[in-house]
Amino acid sequence: MSERLAWGILGTGNIARQFATGVNAARRSRLAAVASRKQESAQAFAGSQNVPAAYGSYDAMLADPAVTAVYNSLPNSLHHEWTIKALRAGKHVLCEKPFALSLAQAQEMFDVARRQGRVLMEAFMYRTHPLTHRIIETVRSGAIGDVRLIRASFCFKVSKWQGNIRFNPALHGGVIMDVGCYCVNFARLFAGADPTGVHVVHHRQSDGLTLEELLRTADVVSLHVPLTPETHGLISRERLSLLQDGATLINTARGAIVDEDALVDELVSGRISAGLDVFADEPNVPERLLGLANVVLTPHVASATVETRAAMTRVLVENVLAFIRGEPLPKDIRGDPVE
Repeated sequence: MSERLAWGILGTGNIARQFATGVNAARRSRLAAVASRKQESAQAFAGSQNVPAAYGSYDAMLADPAVTAVYNSLPNSLHHEWTIKALRAGKHVLCEKPFALSLAQAQEMFDVARRQGRVLMEAFMYRTHPLTHRIIETVRSGAIGDVRLIRASFCFKVSKWQGNIRFNPALHGGVIMDVGCYCVNFARLFAGADPTGVHVVHHRQSDGLTLEELLRTADVVSLHVPLTPETHGLISRERLSLLQDGATLINTARGAIVDEDALVDELVSGRISAGLDVFADEPNVPERLLGLANVVLTPHVASATVETRAAMTRVLVENVLAFIRGEPLPKDIRGDPVE
């Protein structure tokens, strides 16, 4: 391919920046333009990614004859509209997933691509990876036997979900559209067939969920907050009582964040279970928790790195060997005098 494919990018979000970084490193593609709703946003993106042209409207970029192909990274609700506009402007289109909001929209988009004689693809990058192709060959060859069950999970941590377009229902966000579509796509690819039925169990996240609402509805509550005057005793006896019967509380933050006496009472009653990495009066563990079947005690294991755990293991081994030899213990992890 002598001529490098000239890309125009619709949108200036994080995924657009990742795409631009990839194109800048490619041998057969180059960046030609970027468009945003605001000129200043497009110019800032262009400056940081070495894009020759910046447009303050999507239509203006689609009218640029220097753009051969368009990457549509806009919010989900705009994929259908602007993919069709790009195709009608004579551009090839790589549309970010999820491709469309419905079967009807997807069919219309491909119909327009065929009429325009342009290439249209959905940006499921894993499908083009050689490793994926090898796995498909292996599965379909029967090397692992008949495929009877496919389990797919796609998770990642989001620190700021409020105001995030990924979760905005008005923009057709949500976990299924954002990453669940990977699991569905993957299952269909490896099964080589479409589902004959669908059953869904979900929990809808409301904007601005209060702590009390979280405690009432969650099956598992995991604490990850620093100990401050505001968080001391945050999970009080009253709030602990809001937990559903059978719920699990995991605390790997600080013991004093929870009313420990109230927590012990709840655990002794058997109403809830817990995984505890920290305690209010460390290193002391409340005696009433010892031996409870509904409690897992792992003092400070959750906060330890691999290197830390390895060092702790070495201290243990060195002390045990010294004790067997009748020598003084080389290290005392409590800091007390060794007798």
